[in-house]
Amino acid sequence: MPNSNPVCNPIGEVFCDPTELQELAELYPVLCLDSGLEPDPVTLFVAGVLSEVHWVGVSASHNYFLECVNSNDGGYWKLFWEKQPPIIISGSERATDGPFPDLTFPNFSTTDGAC
Repeated sequence: MPNSNPVCNPIGEVFCDPTELQELAELYPVLCLDSGLEPDPVTLFVAGVLSEVHWVGVSASHNYFLECVNSNDGGYWKLFWEKQPPIIISGSERATDGPFPDLTFPNFSTTDGAC
C-alpha cells in the first residue's frame, strides 16, 4: 500500500505524450500561468502544430514557454522562462504534479483558460 504521508513520497514527474499534443492544443488553446516571478498571472497561448505544439506567454519582464519535452523514456512537461533585456536571465522547471492542464512546478502552476 502506498504511503499516504506526502513527505515520504518523492516529488513526481508529470509525463506527456508528444503524439497527443495537437489534441491538447485544440482542447486547451489558452492556459493561465501563476508565476512566482510575476505580480499577476500570465496567459499562455498555443503555438505550433502537430508534435511542435507548445504554449507561449509574455509579461512585462519575462517570456514563458511550456513544452512537452521528448526524451528516450517518454515525454515530460517543462516550463522555460527568460527575462527580457537588458539583462537576460533564463531557467526552466519540470512539472511535479498534474495532470495537464493543471500542472504544478516548484515555482509555477497552470490552469485551463485565460487569466
